[in-house]
Amino acid sequence: MIILVSDGASSDLSGGNDADIAKRCIEQGIKVFAIHIANSDAPAEIVNITSLTGGEVFNPGDPASLADVFRQIDNMQKSEIEQTIAEQLDHFIPYAFLGLLLLGISLLSTFGLRYTPW
Repeated sequence: MIILVSDGASSDLSGGNDADIAKRCIEQGIKVFAIHIANSDAPAEIVNITSLTGGEVFNPGDPASLADVFRQIDNMQKSEIEQTIAEQLDHFIPYAFLGLLLLGISLLSTFGLRYTPW
């Protein structure tokens, strides 16, 4: 799912590019939902992309109705999130132990555990 927030002004959608974009989204199984934030109606290109992919165009009139738009989108399509990259793990415990050990040795050496010639 893609949520497109736009004022509708885009030179990328002219010349039939909207059909190409919609075709690529359909091939990937992506639904496009558009939130048109300008005072005018949504452009036909955006309407085409959203209708071809199974999405919808929303035109909230004020910021308060924007929350209603997101609630409607949440109710329309539930998505499952799948992890596609490896999770990074920090192995800091051995290094922290070594650092504390060196700090302790350094601290003990300042209290007189050092070589004095007399």
